[in-house]
Amino acid sequence: MTYPLQDTWVIWEHRVVTDNGYNSASVELAEFSSVDDFFKYIKHIPFPSNFFYTRGGERSKLGGRDVVGFSCFKKGILPCWEDPQNINGAEWRIRKFKTLEDVDTAWVDIIMLAIGNTSGNDITGVRVVDSSNLSQNKQMYNVEIWFSNTDDYSSIENILTDDLRIDISKMYYRVHSQAKEGLTTPKIQADNLPNIAIKDKNLLNNKSNHKHNKKHHGKRNGNNDRKNNRKKTPTPDRNATAIN
Repeated sequence: MTYPLQDTWVIWEHRVVTDNGYNSASVELAEFSSVDDFFKYIKHIPFPSNFFYTRGGERSKLGGRDVVGFSCFKKGILPCWEDPQNINGAEWRIRKFKTLEDVDTAWVDIIMLAIGNTSGNDITGVRVVDSSNLSQNKQMYNVEIWFSNTDDYSSIENILTDDLRIDISKMYYRVHSQAKEGLTTPKIQADNLPNIAIKDKNLLNNKSNHKHNKKHHGKRNGNNDRKNNRKKTPTPDRNATAIN
C-alpha cells in the first residue's frame, strides 16, 4: 500500500564549496512523493555518523567526493537562502549534540516532521551539515529546519521542543535575508530506478559508507517532565546495503 505525501520532495547532496561556488557544490539526487519511496531512498543515504568529522580524525569521503551534508526540500525550492521561497523566511538550527548518533536521529525525525506536513507551517526543507573546522580540530554539526514565513518562528520552536523534545538551549534561530549562499544549482541526469527518480545512480554505489553494525536511535534531549509515552519515530536501517 502506498502512502502519498502532499508535496513532492527532493534529496540534495552538498559538497565542499570550491572556486566554482555554492551552485556547483549542490547536486540533486532524487525526488519522492510517498512515504514508501522516502524509506526506499533514505536508507541508501549515509548517516552523518558514517562520515562526519570527529575531533582528532577526519571527514570520510563518499565515493571520492568531499560531501559535507544532505538536505531534503520541496520540489521547485532550491536549498539556498536566496530562493524566493526561502529569502523572507528563516530556520531553526540544532547545533549541540552529545554524539553523532544524536545527529542521525534529529536529521531523520525532522525530515519526517517536514514531509508529513502535520504542523500546518510553511516548511520548505531540512538540512544536515558538517560545519566542523578541520584545521582547528573543532567539530560542529547543524540540523536545520527551514520555513518560508518568519511568523512560524514560535510554532515550529514549540514542535521541536514539545513533540521532538529538543532542548531549546541547543537551538539557534537565523533569518535568511541576513545570509547569502547561491541560487541556481544544476541537476545530474541519469536513468531512473523503480519508484525513485534517481538523478545519478553512481552517487549511491558506496557500500563502504555504511559502517555501523549496531543500530542506534538515540535518546532525545528535553525536560524530564515531557510525556514519555509518545510513539518513537521509526529510523531507517543504518546497515542497509547501498544501491548497485
